[in-house]
Amino acid sequence: MAAEQYFIVLHNNEWKISFKEKHYGPYATQAEAIEASIDAAHAMGEIGIDAQVLVEEANHQVRTEWAYGQSFSTFR
Repeated sequence: MAAEQYFIVLHNNEWKISFKEKHYGPYATQAEAIEASIDAAHAMGEIGIDAQVLVEEANHQVRTEWAYGQSFSTFR
């Protein structure tokens, strides 16, 4: 499977999803951006494309928030 990555970033003081070098949003909160990206990543996984959601922290460290195969309902 090919891996797709959705990054949650604070861009120009707005929460956005960065995917394939494009920004989507803005979202009112980081949590809303995470939920939207998990929805998209889950849909990718359902068609056989491995996907994950990563969050860029203030110090530019990146952490994995969710990856296809994890429970989808824990974020609802």
